[in-house]
Amino acid sequence: MQLALTNGGPPPFSPAEESKAEQREKKRKEEKEVEAKKARDANESEWKKQYAWLMYSGARTERGDPKGLCTLCCEHSENRSKFAGSHGGEGAVISDKNTLAEHEKSEWHKKAVGKAYAIAGGEGSIEDGFQKMHKKQQAAVSGVLPTMLLAALWLIKEGVPGQKFASLLQLICLTGTTEIAHKYNHRRYFWSCMYACSEVLLCATIALVNASPLFALLCDGGTDISTQNHMMVYLRFLDVSTYAFVTVFLCCVGVKGNDADHHYSVLLGILESLGINKDKLVAICTDGASNYMGVHTGVQQQLREKLCPYIVGVHCSAHRTALVMNDAGKGNQCLETVDSLLKAVHGLFCKSHKRQEEWIAFAQARGIKRFKFPLFVPTRWLSRVECLDVLCENLPVLLAFLCQYNDRSATNNRFSWPTAVGVKKRLLSLKAVSTLFLVLDMLQPIARLCCAFQSDGILPHEVEMHVSSCVQQLDAMFVTSEDLRNEGLSRFKKFCASVKKDGWWVPAPGLKFKMRRCSLLVLQAEMRKLASFIILKFKKRFESSEFLKHFHIFIPNAYFGMPMENLESFGWDSFKVLLAHFCGKERGPQKLFEFEGASIKNEFLIMKRIMHEVVNQSKIMDAVHVWSLLRRRPESALFPKMIILANIMFLIPVQTAVVERGFSVHRIIKNRLSNRLKILTLDSLLRIRLLTHGQDMNSMRDTFDFEAAVAAHQYVPVTSREDMKLRDLFKKIDDIELELLCDGVDEGDEPDFDLENENEVEEEEDMGGWLSEEGEEADGDDGKDCFGEDLEKERDVEKEQGADGDACPAAELDDL
Repeated sequence: MQLALTNGGPPPFSPAEESKAEQREKKRKEEKEVEAKKARDANESEWKKQYAWLMYSGARTERGDPKGLCTLCCEHSENRSKFAGSHGGEGAVISDKNTLAEHEKSEWHKKAVGKAYAIAGGEGSIEDGFQKMHKKQQAAVSGVLPTMLLAALWLIKEGVPGQKFASLLQLICLTGTTEIAHKYNHRRYFWSCMYACSEVLLCATIALVNASPLFALLCDGGTDISTQNHMMVYLRFLDVSTYAFVTVFLCCVGVKGNDADHHYSVLLGILESLGINKDKLVAICTDGASNYMGVHTGVQQQLREKLCPYIVGVHCSAHRTALVMNDAGKGNQCLETVDSLLKAVHGLFCKSHKRQEEWIAFAQARGIKRFKFPLFVPTRWLSRVECLDVLCENLPVLLAFLCQYNDRSATNNRFSWPTAVGVKKRLLSLKAVSTLFLVLDMLQPIARLCCAFQSDGILPHEVEMHVSSCVQQLDAMFVTSEDLRNEGLSRFKKFCASVKKDGWWVPAPGLKFKMRRCSLLVLQAEMRKLASFIILKFKKRFESSEFLKHFHIFIPNAYFGMPMENLESFGWDSFKVLLAHFCGKERGPQKLFEFEGASIKNEFLIMKRIMHEVVNQSKIMDAVHVWSLLRRRPESALFPKMIILANIMFLIPVQTAVVERGFSVHRIIKNRLSNRLKILTLDSLLRIRLLTHGQDMNSMRDTFDFEAAVAAHQYVPVTSREDMKLRDLFKKIDDIELELLCDGVDEGDEPDFDLENENEVEEEEDMGGWLSEEGEEADGDDGKDCFGEDLEKERDVEKEQGADGDACPAAELDDL
């Protein structure tokens, strides 16, 4: 037998032998770690028995050495050492027994022992004195803590800085609560109260989510004032105690990268660390950013591929509505004229307080109530409507003010106002003013649509219904109407009637308008082209909502007044679409539920009959109320799978406006004066502020679990406890960030940050409120007519609207 030697050395290991050697080495290390942990636990128990004043904080060093505090020094020592709770409050590192012995021999510790012994009454041994002191202290704290927690809750809820905590406690002392001593005024007590309240609210949310049969996610990302990327997550679930579907804040975490893999890992890490079963996730709603909505690697697509194939991914309807108007505003002369006028009018008074005061006095004397012209911001959801409404309402008074101001300037030899002269000249153009009123009438149904999409109570099937209603109104007002002065254009019709009068408002001598037929025809053609383009964009942006409309079979309105002979054949086509999505054969083993054609058909028929009976007898049209009644009926056991599908219908979120409102509160809390807030503190402040919104302090005293908050409270920071959900959450996020960073470095990839431009603030997301993502399938302007090609395609391509067919045989359901 020949041995293959390399340079006279031993033969190389085969892959199998090398794998076994690695396994043996790994096993040896694990056994060594287990033995070291047992020895360390034994030593810590022995130290705890020998030194009664020792209290472990729960924190450890990288080597595994525990950190501990001296309870006597924390209360009675004037020396701010690590054993006394200074330098972060995690305690001193206890490497061996000598560290404890040296502290016990120190002069500061002996003084603290003497004070504790004196407080205890000076009877018995020092151990007895310490025990008496500890019991007295616990009794005092148990009565003080609820008051402290209530004070911290009030400060956070009302947006008062935490620095006022000591002042508030002093005020409470003056009212008669003398147990709150001066020692509780330190800021660390406010932090511990805040973390305890946040922990209680987080645990309550987790308990409600775990009790719900299914849940959905709403998430969005943003960059704060300190250029840190944050991701905010909301949950939508069923409250089994009230059968109500609620949307609540879950957490706000920091993310280092903006790619889809990064957000996907962080999202799963949040669910895993908080103990939320990710298998119950059925839907997710985000904005249209590529890292969330990407077709190949977006977060929604990765959830379908790696977690559950039937997860319903929704693009926020309010964002899509805003994107429609952004597309329409690119290259359209009417909207460009309106936008420039709005910005010019706002610029008249925004930089001169003196002129603004003169305008307010002039407007108030003439009965104007809305005298401030808002700033038009293209990135906000339809702010153009509010700005247009104020301008059109104040237009005659504004013209009179500009004319009077220029006349007084000429008479008194004051400096002229060239900006006002240019704005007045533009506002005296008949075509410009007509365009203002026409665009305002056009935007009214779109604004109502956007407001409807910002509501948390909108159901999935209502998205397509609201869009169709808006499209029909626009088509009736501008496309199919032969005259612009039709019933739908209320503002423009009123404007035309006022123009027919001599002078039209008569703001100054010689300012008169004349309506010309040729001008109206040209304006009508432009508005018709704009309305047609908006209608086309609505149809393109909301193509993905076709699937959501099939949930109408679970809505009470569909059964009210329906003849019994039509009940059996109703809704079979939509029912087959839903079954194919959630339980089709292509889903493999990961189906929502297994079914047989005959049994599922029978369940659907029973559900329709009971729904028809309940709706027509009670005359209740509210879907949530009707389904809460159906769940309580004994017949609900006959259609359990229909209840699952109905729960999914209520859980699917169609908007992320609630997340944007959370970012608005985020910007209020973390502003330019508090831009150094850590993400843990920011998350706790957001949770208390958002989850207690709308509750007064009297109701909070009855509903808030103060016993759990008292149990969670510690003198050391709460996040050092190993059983805290807050600690688990942010430790998991830090581990994920570190793992992703190490993976990127090992593979040789460049890090996902720019060191040269690290201070640049991304303009893609604004935390303030209603956003518009650049790059969300936005159609660019190539210099050509932005309406022509799309309108030609619309004429060539027409979708067939299919109606629900006859009753579906069980064999067709089996084929799914």
